[in-house]
Amino acid sequence: SKSKSKSNSNSKSNTNSKKQDVDKNWWIHDIETLQNAKNLIIEGSSLSVLHYFQRTNEIDCKEEHIVSNEHCDTGLLTCILVGDRPGLEVFDKFSKKWLPIEKQCKTGDLMLIIGRKIEFLKEPKVELASTLHRVTIKQNIERYSILFFLDIPTGRD
Repeated sequence: SKSKSKSNSNSKSNTNSKKQDVDKNWWIHDIETLQNAKNLIIEGSSLSVLHYFQRTNEIDCKEEHIVSNEHCDTGLLTCILVGDRPGLEVFDKFSKKWLPIEKQCKTGDLMLIIGRKIEFLKEPKVELASTLHRVTIKQNIERYSILFFLDIPTGRD
């Protein structure tokens, strides 16, 4: 009976040890998959700085001017550093209104915009849609945007 209890305790110990190994490395499937994902991210990603110039003395100048028409990004995700100058607006499909991001977030926050290629990675039953957005600027305001585009090459670009 002593040997049975000893073997049960070793069995529990081995199970716990294996469980810890699995929990610690849950995200690694195999090195080749990890390397392929890294290469796709490196190949398809870019960093952009956009400068929206100050508008002055324009003919028929409106208070707000759309400088980037409403659109959905074609990539996977876009990460935007929220600035202190208004302009980025996201369309809320429930209220049917444009929401000014700089009023919803603090300067320095990071905002993620879902792109069209999310369809390639999401589960079929998960409802994720690309984010409809635009940029407007007011007269006499200069604006910068810093964007990181995460994309994956699909051969359909």
